Amino acid sequence: MKVRSVRPRLRALALLPVLALAAVTLSACDSKAGDAAEVDGSRISESTVNSYLTPNAQAVTSSDGSSTPARQFVMTIVTRNLVLERLLEVSGGAPTEKQLADAKSAALTISEAELQANIIKSGFTSKFTDQYVQQLELQQIAGTRFTTAADLNAALAKAKLAVSVSPRYGVWDMATLSVDGLTSKNLPNMLTLDTPLPGDASATPAAQ
Repeated sequence: MKVRSVRPRLRALALLPVLALAAVTLSACDSKAGDAAEVDGSRISESTVNSYLTPNAQAVTSSDGSSTPARQFVMTIVTRNLVLERLLEVSGGAPTEKQLADAKSAALTISEAELQANIIKSGFTSKFTDQYVQQLELQQIAGTRFTTAADLNAALAKAKLAVSVSPRYGVWDMATLSVDGLTSKNLPNMLTLDTPLPGDASATPAAQ
């Protein structure tokens, strides 16, 4: 997978084809109060999500032209990293530093500094670069370990993942390893905010 400079918006990454073939039953419970999501006991707080966004956060456009709200995009990346970490742990063990370095080299065609500059221009904070790069590394390694749907389904069965996402964001879709978001029209009234947070679907980015 190659990542190229895209201005002014980041290009959403295409998922590994094999990931779309997997099916698994997930925990249907909501995340705990104050949490954005939880993966096997590892919690992602709302404050953590906020720390990756600025008031200028822009929606992320994918190669097929679809658009993902910045906040939902952050949630997908952070949650996906925890899921991939767990799947790799039960399928050959956690990646070594060398494997991660090799994966980064294979995934990036621009420097990390250039990538960070693009991330900042798109309204994310610089610290989001680490999460974004980690996702590139983990997906690269996952692509070598899970070469068939059977490989991935075996890992899913062994990991017995329990993933819950706050209904504010939507639901976690294991088939695509992403958050399937809700629009403002079908959000429960109790979850509708008078003042949108940075990166919400209804938030309007400040002029560049």
